[in-house]
Amino acid sequence: MTAGPWIWTHLSFALVVASIGGKTTKRACLLLGICTFAIGLVRIDGIDICGRLLPFTGSLSVGSVCVLCLMILRRIQPDIVPYTKAEQFAATVFWACAGTLLLASALGFWRSDVYAVGYLPPAAWVVLLGSLAAVFVRDRVFAGYLVVAVVAWQFRIVESANLWDYLLDPWLTIGSCMVVTRNCLRRGSTVTKSDDLPNTAIADS
Repeated sequence: MTAGPWIWTHLSFALVVASIGGKTTKRACLLLGICTFAIGLVRIDGIDICGRLLPFTGSLSVGSVCVLCLMILRRIQPDIVPYTKAEQFAATVFWACAGTLLLASALGFWRSDVYAVGYLPPAAWVVLLGSLAAVFVRDRVFAGYLVVAVVAWQFRIVESANLWDYLLDPWLTIGSCMVVTRNCLRRGSTVTKSDDLPNTAIADS
């Protein structure tokens, strides 16, 4: 494993642990991250802990790392990042749809290989255009995520030559699908309750 993927793997491990829990302070969060990073360096039979977990978890994408960083920042100070719920949900829908598209392609629902597109250099330009569109609608956090993903792909921070692996990963896809499904069910139940209100009023009268 080269230096870039090694640092990325251990940083991801530290961020996952540091993101767990409730509100905290900068010092406590930093201390937890440093301790976790150090624990990940502990070697067992010549392989450190992060290396042993990697086959089961896979490398986290830039998307997952961005989500973890936002979670940690908001644990320290809730309003530290000006990111609205609508912007969060838009990013979640993107991850859910893109991940589902990749899964459907891998299962052979259509002949075109969507994953293979990530190996093509023009894919990076499409993502950068997407970041410009995000800036246009004033979603700077999502625009920054797209740019960072392309830069990380260019320097091969993750051990993959496919741009998709930098944009999202299975964990991010699963979590996003769960959030989108939960929100849709909540909205559906809200609409149903609001539709029942006139009938209830008529019955009471």
